Amino acid sequence: MRTTLWLLLLLNGVLASLWMAGFSVPARPVAEPTAPTPSAKRLQLLSELPAPPQRLDSLPLDGVMAADVTDPGSAAEVDTPPPDLAAGNLLAAPVIEPSIVTLAAPVETTAEPSAPQLALPVTETAPSTKLGPSAPDTATPPPADAAVCYRTAALAGDAYEAAGALLRQVGLGEPVLQAQDRARSRHWVYWTGTADAATQIEERLQAAGVRDWYRLRAADGTVRISLGVYGQADGARRRQRELAAKAIQTQISERYAPQARLRWTVTATAAAVAAASDSLRAQGLQLEACP
Repeated sequence: MRTTLWLLLLLNGVLASLWMAGFSVPARPVAEPTAPTPSAKRLQLLSELPAPPQRLDSLPLDGVMAADVTDPGSAAEVDTPPPDLAAGNLLAAPVIEPSIVTLAAPVETTAEPSAPQLALPVTETAPSTKLGPSAPDTATPPPADAAVCYRTAALAGDAYEAAGALLRQVGLGEPVLQAQDRARSRHWVYWTGTADAATQIEERLQAAGVRDWYRLRAADGTVRISLGVYGQADGARRRQRELAAKAIQTQISERYAPQARLRWTVTATAAAVAAASDSLRAQGLQLEACP
């Protein structure tokens, strides 16, 4: 192992000495490529030839071609047709003329009627008519004694109660209230009766500890005691049950704001409406047929 190390060190020292001395290994000479010598024969121009070549049209023809041109007998033998095809023995071949097909325009033909049809007379049929009454263009009006719908004009929210009481008074039945323009109704809890009975109810309310009430007079002359207005029907019914437990019987009806527009509708005969029209007109109320 030591011997190998000493040999490597010695070799490195020799190489270092040669490098420091400027010794360089000469480069190997590279042979330059030589162009290949042309082996094909060079073409010569006409001007380089010693004598110009002969023209093609001046060269002698072949034996066969010369014989065909110079010997008329041989040419006749060649051109002469066989005996079967001589001028006197020629067979008249049928000449087939091309047929021209013409497309005829379609002709419209109408089928003629058969003999039995011609014998039948032609008669015009009149439009069929139905026996019996024809359907009217408009709806048939109801009988005069039939009950139909009538309605009042649009009333304010604080005037419809008097109009409803007037309709009941003239005997047109129980009117039905219709709200216009999506008017929202509220539920009113109240007591109604005479003035003497109202005094007793007020004393009973005070004894029961009820303070939120007030008295008012209705359009028909009766006295009412208002006991609350509720937006939901459940709240109004709950208030009614509480008062019933205190021996106070109340009623619930719908109530509208003063700016609401309301209509009363009744179902009555034309004769009943005509009989009540004077009384209604005296109070500023008029009925019209529902649309």
